[in-house]
Amino acid sequence: MKLSKAFFQTIGIVTMLAQLPTGKSLKSQEMSTRMQVSHSYLLKIAKKLKNRGIITSSASKIGGYSLAKNPDDISFLDLFDAVESNESFHENFSIEVASGFFITPKLVEEKSENLISYLNKAENAYRNVLASYYLSDILPHDEKNNLVVIDWQKILSDTDKDKN
Repeated sequence: MKLSKAFFQTIGIVTMLAQLPTGKSLKSQEMSTRMQVSHSYLLKIAKKLKNRGIITSSASKIGGYSLAKNPDDISFLDLFDAVESNESFHENFSIEVASGFFITPKLVEEKSENLISYLNKAENAYRNVLASYYLSDILPHDEKNNLVVIDWQKILSDTDKDKN
């Protein structure tokens, strides 16, 4: 199993939004530029995050995206569930495959049930670990343990000026 690029882009989106000054939002184009990812793909991820209530959007000249929740309330499981497949770890397992490597129908049934049980336990453990860590755990803090606030719009504007 490997995590998709969407999962890591999701972390990027919410991390950028979490670091914004209070009351500020960030446009999708600004995020995709900074993260160097496809704007259309970022929009798809943002829609999933919005549908899950993790971010909000405002369509106006000064609008954009912002966090809908406190970073302490956004677990990595929330982010994972927003963008990754809902398929279980054993989604692609079939009895037909097991009948090729177990000699009797009884063994096929018994050992297949064991395998699915092990995979369910692994998936539950994986999900429990993701649920135990929060966005706030990876956000940068200053020496007084305050969240580092970043005005991404200014940084991106300055970057654009440097290119010209």
